[in-house]
Amino acid sequence: MSGTWLIGACWFYCGRSTLVMEIGSVTTGLPVRHAPLYACGDCLDVLERSVEDYARAVACLPVDEDGMEVPLYVAPEAGRPERLRYRADGGCRRPRTGLGRQWWPLITGVAPESPSPGAGS
Repeated sequence: MSGTWLIGACWFYCGRSTLVMEIGSVTTGLPVRHAPLYACGDCLDVLERSVEDYARAVACLPVDEDGMEVPLYVAPEAGRPERLRYRADGGCRRPRTGLGRQWWPLITGVAPESPSPGAGS
């Protein structure tokens, strides 16, 4: 990561040409290709909030019948257990992003509320 703002296209949510920062790189399959990833300030904010929502969600994972935490992401063939135990203390904080709102029912068993008007995603 360079930490330097450049003029170019944002590779993330907005796709705008604006001030962007290189935030890492991506490597794809065959044939192998590499490319730097650039994000603008607004998309970096969304990305940062998404990482925060993920950390909070992982801290609130439900458990299966054997007492094992059920991860947010599972292999398709594994599926999700039908019976889960959710945190009784309600200690999970409300999500701030679209990704967080997708994780919310997985960690609480409750459908997410619609974001309030003007809330960031």
